[in-house]
Amino acid sequence: MSAGLLVSCAGMETPSRIVPNSQGNCLGSTNALHGNQLPPMIAPTPLHTPSDSTSAEESEGPMMSPTMGFSMTPCIPSTAEYAGPYGFQLCFQQSSTAKSATWTYSSELRKLYCQIFKTCPIQLKLVLSPPVGCLIRAMPVYKKAEHVTEVVKRCPNHELGRDFNEGQVAPPSHLVRIEGSSVARYMRDGESGRQSVLVLYEPPQVGSEHTTVLLSFMCNSSCVGGMNRRPILLIISLETHEGQVLGRRCFEARVCACPGRDRRADEEGARRGRGREGAFRKTCRAGPLSMQVSRRRRLAPPP
Repeated sequence: MSAGLLVSCAGMETPSRIVPNSQGNCLGSTNALHGNQLPPMIAPTPLHTPSDSTSAEESEGPMMSPTMGFSMTPCIPSTAEYAGPYGFQLCFQQSSTAKSATWTYSSELRKLYCQIFKTCPIQLKLVLSPPVGCLIRAMPVYKKAEHVTEVVKRCPNHELGRDFNEGQVAPPSHLVRIEGSSVARYMRDGESGRQSVLVLYEPPQVGSEHTTVLLSFMCNSSCVGGMNRRPILLIISLETHEGQVLGRRCFEARVCACPGRDRRADEEGARRGRGREGAFRKTCRAGPLSMQVSRRRRLAPPP
C-alpha cells in the first residue's frame, strides 16, 4: 500500500460496508488484497477532517452505490469470544497495581483499568497467518442490556474541549483511539451510528510472537453526559477488508483516575462476594435443620 494512499485514509470517518442477506458480522467474501492496494469498493468517504465541525462528523455523508456491497454493522454487536480459523488471541503485559500505574489489567475479572488520555498496549497473537490486508477493529459497547443499544461516545465537555482535539485526525466524539499509527481510520456506521477505529494488521516482528496495538480512551467512565458510570466492553476483532470477522475478543474497560486502586477494590469485592456465595451454598446443602440452628445462634442473647 503506497504511503500517499495510506495517509489519505487517516482522519476519515467512513460508513461501514454491508452485504445484502449477510448474517451477524459476516459481511462478504474472504478475497485478500493483492499488491497492497485498497480495492475501489472500500474507498473511504470523508465525513470528518480536523477542520470539520462535530455536526459534520455525525452526518451520514454521500451514500455508496448498492452494487458496491454496502452494509451496516449489527445494531447489537456480538461480544462472544471467537478464536476463529487463525487462533486469534488477546494478551496483556504483566501489570502493576501501584498507585503510579497508568493502566493495569485484571485477568481475574477480565477487566482493563486505564487513565484518561494514557496509552495502553494490547498484544495480538495468531496461531496461523491470516490473509494479507486484514484489519483490526476496536469498538466500544455498553455492557448492560438496558444500555447496549446506545452508542458509546465522549461526554460533551471532552468532545467540545480543545485539549487532545485540536490537530488530531480522530473525530472528537470517538472514545477509543489508536496511537502510534498515522493510517488509522475512524468509522461511523451510517445506520446504527456505532463508532469504531480500524488499523491494518501487522505480522509480529522477527523474534516476537505478538503484534502490539496502542489504545487510549478519551473520556472517564464517570463523565456525565458520556459513559456516566455505565460499564463498557471493548470488542477487538480481526476482519478481512470485506468485513468478514475472522476472530473476536472482548474485555471490560474502566477509565479512571487511579487504575491500581480501583482494580484492587474490585478484586477484593469479587472475592468477598464469592465467599458469601460459597457459605450460603454450604448452608443450603447442610439442610433445613442446620439453617435453623444457625438462626438460633444468631438470635441467641449474649451471655
